[in-house]
Amino acid sequence: MDPFVALMRRYVVDYTNSHDLAVCDEIMEPDYVLRMGPHVVAGRDEAYKPATRKQLEQFPGLGLTVHEVVSNGERLALRFSEHGASVRHGGAVAVWGGIGLYAWNGRRLTANRVEQDYLARRRQLADGLPDTVPPPAPAPWDTAAREPDAGTERAARAWAEQGMPTLGDVVVDDGRHPATLVEPDAVVVDDLFSAGDRAAVHVTISGAFRGGLDGADEHVGEPATLHAAAVVAVADGRVVAGHVVRDRLGLLRVLTPRGRAVTRVGLYLDLRIPPGATGADVYRRTLDRVADAERRGLEAAWVTEHHGFADGYLPAPLTAAAAIAARTHTLRIGTGVVIAPMLPLETLAEQAAVVDLVSGGRLELGVGAGWRAEEFARVGADHGARYATLEDHLRRLPGLWADGTVTPAPVQDPLPTWVGARGPRGARLAGRVGAGLLWLDPALVAPYAEGSPPAGGRGSRAGSAAW
Repeated sequence: MDPFVALMRRYVVDYTNSHDLAVCDEIMEPDYVLRMGPHVVAGRDEAYKPATRKQLEQFPGLGLTVHEVVSNGERLALRFSEHGASVRHGGAVAVWGGIGLYAWNGRRLTANRVEQDYLARRRQLADGLPDTVPPPAPAPWDTAAREPDAGTERAARAWAEQGMPTLGDVVVDDGRHPATLVEPDAVVVDDLFSAGDRAAVHVTISGAFRGGLDGADEHVGEPATLHAAAVVAVADGRVVAGHVVRDRLGLLRVLTPRGRAVTRVGLYLDLRIPPGATGADVYRRTLDRVADAERRGLEAAWVTEHHGFADGYLPAPLTAAAAIAARTHTLRIGTGVVIAPMLPLETLAEQAAVVDLVSGGRLELGVGAGWRAEEFARVGADHGARYATLEDHLRRLPGLWADGTVTPAPVQDPLPTWVGARGPRGARLAGRVGAGLLWLDPALVAPYAEGSPPAGGRGSRAGSAAW
């Protein structure tokens, strides 16, 4: 058996399909790097394994089926499908394709540049109608390494630089919508290698969005970037067949709501207890109302925090968020806001992670500096240092989960984090730490931008949403 192919058999059989992360130590170098779309997951132990663990928690029966192996002995491409039932979606089943371009050092894997069709996965999880797993390769582990071919690489590069157009028997994504999504004004060939008449290639395509994604028609003509991977066959100096997987979901997310200014409709709840009612009645009716709101199409429920009010104003927003999670399935659950400086940082990290876990990754963590000195006095917190404490909490929070100081980690990585700011000081703070801005006021956009990192810095979301 070819040594690289033998290593990939361990990757598929012993690691992925057995869900045995310990095998990663044997088949991957510690500085293993995974690149997917615009994302870079660097480090086997500190980044890759935690990310994989979250995937396996969502899909506890995840399986991988190999459809094609292409290898020249030094590089290897794997065309595959992953499939399983998502616990975050009530057991709904999905099948989605992927293409990975792997590198090794003769002993262990060093890198993988991969794309997976997560838009197809999202469609199936939403409609409950799983696709069929394509036929497996009959003998993938008997694949022999073939010599690289310069002519194959020239033909594959020429085709890729045109934006990977649909030619001959080239299958794109799940085969439903093969049209060009982004005008190929600029194409960067990120990776390319050949094995005989086969080539594997990854590209980044930049240009105007041409349409073809549900819910994004109003963004036709806007600048867009699309990442894609392909395995193709070449004959007579041209690409004649193959498969392409594009990061359609990544493109859609950049073009539509979570990446730009929109208004969503949700509930804002403080659970005050009116005269003549009991706390139990108010909480029971509120949970019923939230469940009904989800059935009627509302998108979120937000809970807030204050202490010592005569009418019982909600004092424990993350506890209430967990209760809402138990009564709902798709609703985003936000805190608007947790008064973060009144909590020890590790307590905030633990409670937020638990809510995100029990909700299946639906928490929107909104935090604020607070303003009532008497609330801080109740818990012995420093009211005068509240902005400094809030900024410190936000800067350190992701690291507590990443390095295992706080366990378990939330489902979402990164966890959506927002700052509830009513004035310029809080808006600048939100910009500095790359958090979103709640209660968007046009007067706060400029101070938010002042604090935001430069383009390419940690993800500031000025004007990204208004609830």
